[in-house]
Amino acid sequence: MAPVPHALTVSDTAVDRAVGKAVSEAYDHLAATGEITPDPAQRMVAAKLDHLLVQIGETRLASKSSALGWLFAKRKPAAAEPAL
Repeated sequence: MAPVPHALTVSDTAVDRAVGKAVSEAYDHLAATGEITPDPAQRMVAAKLDHLLVQIGETRLASKSSALGWLFAKRKPAAAEPAL
């Protein structure tokens, strides 16, 4: 098996700075500091991952086992009132 000509490496300090940020924000930071080379396809994936993380967070909050589930859970639609 032939060796990979260039393996992507990102410094530990760059990764530490990116922790806790949105994926796209971390990606933009790494690209701006030269840690990685910007790639439009990767940027699009980062934005999609941000959206997925938001969906996961909303789903987790809405679960009944969550401490705040009662607040974020979807309510059942109200029955239509009879027309007068």
